[in-house]
Order: sequence, then structure tokens, then C-alpha cells
Amino acid sequence: MRRGFTLLEVLVALALTGIVVLLAHRLFSVAVDSSGALLRNRREQDNRANSERWTEEAFLSLAVGQAGDPRFEGQEATLDAAAWTVVAQGWRERVPLQLGMRDDRLELRLGETVVTLGTRLASARFEYLTGIGPDRRWAGGWSSDLGAPEAIRIIMEHGDTTAADTCVYLIGERG
Repeated sequence: MRRGFTLLEVLVALALTGIVVLLAHRLFSVAVDSSGALLRNRREQDNRANSERWTEEAFLSLAVGQAGDPRFEGQEATLDAAAWTVVAQGWRERVPLQLGMRDDRLELRLGETVVTLGTRLASARFEYLTGIGPDRRWAGGWSSDLGAPEAIRIIMEHGDTTAADTCVYLIGERG
């Protein structure tokens, strides 16, 4: 009657255990890497959605045409105006709004808040809708103390491809 295992049986068991452990490690590594990528993508998508929401809200609440409002200065590569936004104390205040490129990013500055609208861009161009109806047209600039354009079109050209993204934002009440 035989007691215990032979050396060959022990070696085979150790080899099989090692293979199972290596496969399990690889499986868990892939799962961890995938969850990290998923979290990064989710964070990036949240940032994109929040930046679009902030931008839309800022353009819908532009401060132009009333006493004390700064001039609306829209050029092809920059935009300077003011908007009403909720501050930390819970009420709305008029804050400076600036839109333009910084390095390879398109940024909206609303007071102290900076929102990135696009990254890895070669350029960004702004156009301004001059009216509604058959006489409407997109202009390369808009400068006025009394009013803002009907809408702003932002054309973002990517540096790594020939592709471009276009966003159109309606402007809220105009003075």
C-alpha cells in the first residue's frame, strides 16, 4: 500500500498550480486595466458634458446692452464679454467671459472658472450670426455696446487629423 505522493505527482501539481495562478493574475490585471480605462473615459465624458453645459449656460446669460455691461467683442480667434453666473454665495453676479485658445486647448474663462472645450486642437475659429431670417449670415466678428449676435459658431480644427468639430450656441436675451 502506497502512502503519500511521488515526486513526479508533486511537481505536476505545482506546475498546474503555477499555471492557474499566472492565468488568474493576467485575468485580474486585464480587469484592473479595463476598469481604469473605463473610469478615465467616464471622467473625460463627464468633463465634456459639463463643459458644454457651462458654455451653453454662459452664452444664454450674456450681460450686454444694459447699464454697466461691458462691450461684446467677438473676433475670429477670441471673444470677450460678460455673463451672469451663479457664484459660491448662491446668487448671480456679472463676471468676465473670455473664449480663446491656450496652447492646444480651447478654453472658456467665466470669472475664476476655466472650462476646457477642446484639447489637441490646431486652431479654433468663431463666427457670429448677424440676424434671423433670409438676411442672416455668419460674420467673422461682432463688436457692440448694445447687443450680441443671435448665435456663436465655434469651429475647432484638430491637429492630428483634417477633421473639425462645429458647435453652435444660441445667445440669450440681448440688450
